[in-house]
Amino acid sequence: MISLDSVRKEIDAIDAELANLVKRRIEISSKVALAKKELGLPILDPAREREVLLNAVELAGDEYESEIKHLYSTLFSVSKAR
Repeated sequence: MISLDSVRKEIDAIDAELANLVKRRIEISSKVALAKKELGLPILDPAREREVLLNAVELAGDEYESEIKHLYSTLFSVSKAR
């Protein structure tokens, strides 16, 4: 039988890693925005977003395509809002 406590501990550990990774991603995307601003480039780059999304789906596999698309849509929105 699966122990609920042990599974929750696994999720807690993943959440800690995920929070750190999301924080790093937001910080780096802010640097990208600053570089684009300095270069006079548009902040929004739909082609780049599609590329990132396709790469993420490929890494995660087709089984998780819908979830990855939703997650990355949220990440893109957070980055743009920042």
